[in-house]
Amino acid sequence: MTDRGVRWALLRVLTTLVCGVVVVCPAAALPPPPTQGPVNPNAAAPVEEPDSLPVLVRGLRHAEAVERRYAARNLGREAALAARISDSSVPGSDRNIEARLLLQELDRLVTEPCLAAFDHPEVRRGCARVFTAVEATQALPTLEAALNDELGLFTRRAVTDAVEALRAVPGEDAP
Repeated sequence: MTDRGVRWALLRVLTTLVCGVVVVCPAAALPPPPTQGPVNPNAAAPVEEPDSLPVLVRGLRHAEAVERRYAARNLGREAALAARISDSSVPGSDRNIEARLLLQELDRLVTEPCLAAFDHPEVRRGCARVFTAVEATQALPTLEAALNDELGLFTRRAVTDAVEALRAVPGEDAP
């Protein structure tokens, strides 16, 4: 074989190997498809958002007053915002539906823990806003009893506003 023949044969073998590797190897070199579980079995669980509803509801039962106040304040803000959006947006729009769903979720998740934590003075203002937004008439006796306690000016105003708003809510048996 001539020099040119050797080069041609080597080039052909090299091209075949390279093309074969390029065509065949990528399919073989792919990792297996992902499984349902985490890749690392020792991986930590996902961290909950600090302002998510379950975290804030747990915050109502916290041992420290600062944490209870933070949770009640943020729940009250969420409820008031959802009520405002629900009242002011176009009925049937996406915003209106989302706000009403949030109010239902707040009613389901927050009303009972707020009633249980209402003896703490730092929780009263935020929970009063929640009761007003979700129209929780079952909280009316608790709110009226709280008016007899010594309350700060802003807390008294929030509780009074909640009592007035809940008294104005039509009963469930009304047409």
